[in-house]
Amino acid sequence: NAELGSWHSPQRLPLAPEFDPMKPRLSNLMLVDDEEFDHRIFERVAQKSGVVDRTVMFFGADPALEYLQSRDVVMPDAIVVDINMPGLDGLEFVERAAALRGGVFAEVPFIMLTTSLMQRDISRASSLASVRGYLHKPLMPEHIAWIASVAARKDSPQKFNLIA
Repeated sequence: NAELGSWHSPQRLPLAPEFDPMKPRLSNLMLVDDEEFDHRIFERVAQKSGVVDRTVMFFGADPALEYLQSRDVVMPDAIVVDINMPGLDGLEFVERAAALRGGVFAEVPFIMLTTSLMQRDISRASSLASVRGYLHKPLMPEHIAWIASVAARKDSPQKFNLIA
């Protein structure tokens, strides 16, 4: 069992039986969430979606920020972030991560994944340019497919999407 503040090593996921080469894919999908149960759901749903090649998951914002600053970082196609975490919350994490390495991560779509439907959290998330969406837990395979389509549209204007 990983402890709070640690991270899972990246995992290659087997292709799901419904693999479709025409669907947008995610080579590297990152999760930042403090709950072990949510990590297990994320991994299972990512595999079931059939569009994710590799996941990297972190228990909390601090180890995720350390990874993004490391030499070994593999640029994620998208970063899924829980809002309510101890220490740095998910929105503070997005602000710091987007500014790293001269703003190189600002181009990566951040997707908030949360149980919170509080208007204050939704407004704050929508005010951050890097946040492309706000998903209400539980995560579903169709959410992963939607994240892949958002990540594939890097050259077009992005807008904030609320999916409750």
